[in-house]
Amino acid sequence: MSLKSVISKCIPKKLKINIKLLINKRNVSNNLNKTKRKLKNGEKLKVLFIAQFPELWNSEKTVYELLSKDNRFEIKIFSVPKISNGVFDKENEMYSFLTAKGIQTVNTHKNGIFEKIDTDTDFVFLQSPYDDKMPKEYRSVNVSKNALICYIPYNSRMTCGKYTRIEFNDNFLCNFYCIFADCIESFEYVSNWMISKRNTAQKKVFNIGYPRYDLTVKSNKVLKNNITFLWTPRWSYGESDSSDNSHFLEYYNDLLDFFKNNKHLSLIIRPHPLMFSYLLQVGALTQEDIDSINTTVNNMNNVQFDDNKDYISAFNTSDCLIADLTSLIMEYYPSGKPIIFCEKHVDDLTKQATAVFNTLYFADNSSELIKTITEISLGEDSKINNRLSVIKEYYKVESCSAQRIINTLIDEL
Repeated sequence: MSLKSVISKCIPKKLKINIKLLINKRNVSNNLNKTKRKLKNGEKLKVLFIAQFPELWNSEKTVYELLSKDNRFEIKIFSVPKISNGVFDKENEMYSFLTAKGIQTVNTHKNGIFEKIDTDTDFVFLQSPYDDKMPKEYRSVNVSKNALICYIPYNSRMTCGKYTRIEFNDNFLCNFYCIFADCIESFEYVSNWMISKRNTAQKKVFNIGYPRYDLTVKSNKVLKNNITFLWTPRWSYGESDSSDNSHFLEYYNDLLDFFKNNKHLSLIIRPHPLMFSYLLQVGALTQEDIDSINTTVNNMNNVQFDDNKDYISAFNTSDCLIADLTSLIMEYYPSGKPIIFCEKHVDDLTKQATAVFNTLYFADNSSELIKTITEISLGEDSKINNRLSVIKEYYKVESCSAQRIINTLIDEL
């Protein structure tokens, strides 16, 4: 064990946090002064997005698009490869994802060396708060030395408790400048954390809307007959808490039989990216089972698997969501379309999620699920007005939240 590690172990956690906050206070002050001078002098403000996961890009997509059109800013994206078993993947999935969309980005990992961040960068949007998943050059503690760290949560919070504490971890909260919360619970958690600590006066947290909701197209379609259902089964299986489990194994045979016999209806199956590999790993499915399922689906004209990295197309194509526990429920909801939840109860829901779940349809087995699918396909949607009321109360859909975020960045300088 190194001397540095020994000394670190001897310092109480509370003191470590206070030291980190004191250092960050100095960094934020210096970076704010730099950015204010540039703004006063009419210089463009440099904004860097550090992105690693295509699945998380929708948290920043609309902010990036509006910033790119705003002549007050100069924008750059760093694409970072994912890390597995301590090794960064040779295939930079984020780089391929963005370039395929025609978005200019920097492939940061070349010949074992990571691209350096310009020291005159003003704002850096980090895609996730987990430093251990990033190369040291892009960890929050190092980025905060020369730039103001901004963060938009990577998913829409449904539950309180441990997942909030994991995402808004002490290490990250010591280094950020500005957080744009996804919901009131996230806002309150960060606010209370700041109140409980010293040297946080220059940190900021706002609850002014969530950019992922900018992407969900509101539906005016009357549901009847030619309806497309979107099914998003979870990846985990065999957990003691049933709400954490995938219902794929319970439902897929009956669902495929139903759609085989109801060709006027369509089904898009979008499993969690880890689902098949995990079910294979735990022995719940064999490779032969998976091949057979794929063959069956490929031979059906009205059923398909969707492995697109971006789920928005499936959102907008579908008319109803069938879901295990997933934050996609919260993102699909502002479309106004019905949602069938494959559970009866979830603990520790946020206020917004509680309101949302009170207007979902519930199915606890395949018979209930098929019955509800049938009713919705016949135009029976008794909860539509309740959903519209929740959208009006909890979702800031009257204007683009991305624009509010950009305006706030400038106004707070």
